[in-house]
Amino acid sequence: NAINSIQPTDRATKLGLAYTLADASMAYNPDQLRTSAPRPDVYLFSDGRALDAGDVGLKGQLHFERVGTDTAGNVAIVVLSAKRNYERPTQVQVFARLQNFGTQPVEVPVQLSVDDKLVEVAGATRQTAFLLPDRWSKDERDKWESQNGRRQSDSVTFNLDLTTAAVIKVEQLHKEGDVLAADDAAQVIVPPPKELDVLLVTDGNYFLERAIQIMHLQSPNVVQPASYEEMKQADRDKHDLIIFDRYTPTALPDAGNFIYIGCVPPPDQGPGQKVTAATDASGNPVLLGDQEVLDWQRDNPMLKDLALNRLYIAQSMKLNVPLDAQTLIDGLKGPLVVLARDGKRTNLVIGFDVLQSNWPFEPSFPMFLHRALQYMAVGSDMDVRQSYAPGSSPVIPRANLQRAGASLKTIQLIGPDRTQTLKVPDTGDFALPPLDHVGIYATEPPIPQFEKLAVNLLDSNESNTLPASAPPGESGGKVEDVKDQKARREWWWYLVAFVGLPLLFVEWWVYTRRVHL
Repeated sequence: NAINSIQPTDRATKLGLAYTLADASMAYNPDQLRTSAPRPDVYLFSDGRALDAGDVGLKGQLHFERVGTDTAGNVAIVVLSAKRNYERPTQVQVFARLQNFGTQPVEVPVQLSVDDKLVEVAGATRQTAFLLPDRWSKDERDKWESQNGRRQSDSVTFNLDLTTAAVIKVEQLHKEGDVLAADDAAQVIVPPPKELDVLLVTDGNYFLERAIQIMHLQSPNVVQPASYEEMKQADRDKHDLIIFDRYTPTALPDAGNFIYIGCVPPPDQGPGQKVTAATDASGNPVLLGDQEVLDWQRDNPMLKDLALNRLYIAQSMKLNVPLDAQTLIDGLKGPLVVLARDGKRTNLVIGFDVLQSNWPFEPSFPMFLHRALQYMAVGSDMDVRQSYAPGSSPVIPRANLQRAGASLKTIQLIGPDRTQTLKVPDTGDFALPPLDHVGIYATEPPIPQFEKLAVNLLDSNESNTLPASAPPGESGGKVEDVKDQKARREWWWYLVAFVGLPLLFVEWWVYTRRVHL
């Protein structure tokens, strides 16, 4: 009954506590017993793949009843990482490494999904890994590769663009003969872009003011150029993004994100090449009339699926673009929109006044502006949350709980196996209960930075289905393989039936005779 009551989890095996309990149960004290006394017997039923196998010890005589078979197969994802590209913050690179714990080489299809939807990368929804058995020695691998002319490729890499929150899942599809499902898939959480504190510096622009007011921004502020110049440096630094509309400032924060519309970054603002406006002999900006779009970067997250062929600009500045800058929209007479980095600053330069174009009346304008803000938001938060191991108990800081609600009393933890209602303490940080199963856990209401939590096995020792050759912590223990056999018969029931039934017949006969008499 005790064994049947155990609920299985995806945690890695640890035997330290079990060994300690065994020692305590046998009450074995070597100081009170003769050295010739036999050691008590302890039976361990396991495959021997314990996380602490090299750190445990036992005072009793260990009998290692080895569970498992040498022929079992298992393909596992043992490494998963995701990171953003600092040059293109919306681009996420996902890397996964796999291992084959079976007996034969296998070809393994691997697929990527985002929010449970398959993603096509480089024209295909799958990549293929080729894995040799992990149990093979280096000589065996080299011999097989030389004879078959094929080398192992045990990793896959996916590159995709993400501007919003998402759950990225990598899954191996070689299920035939696979005895462990917990390591077939692994997931990471891409957090949502942070809510931007945006400052718009303009003399008045209805379209821009209206656009930032309807977006989901933390604090959209609109000020006149004169008011901006009067700001203290600390007030400028607190903004995540500053939009300059037809105004080149005289001072900037040392780092940040900036959009220039109908103007260019100020000169002499730190090291690095900058986008500048070409000038004539008199020092006045060179203006180009009747500009139309020649081409644009259709794969850029800010411009993807946008139609810009009808964009017309009555007048634009002629821009000098550094070699390391990126021209996003190119006009018939020169660059129109440029993305450049200047030290710790990211500058998006729109070389024309939107009021001198038909862009505010095109559907692409609000979409471009929204994506541009998202791009800047992602760039200010490069983190991709890595996963937890099964059994982890993440601690939620008090500040995060307060951000979710000052009067928060309970939260729901929605896991892959069940939903728990948890009481939030009145003070201090809050430790979640152990996350025992692989999959995605979510908090309701969403706790900032803990909205979703990914739990992955990613443990080559736990995924190795080959039973250990030596007992954990006892090199001299007796090793026996547990064979497949029927459960032990309960002979007491046959004894009761054999003895009890004749007694019942005798009692019945006596009763009927008494009634007859």
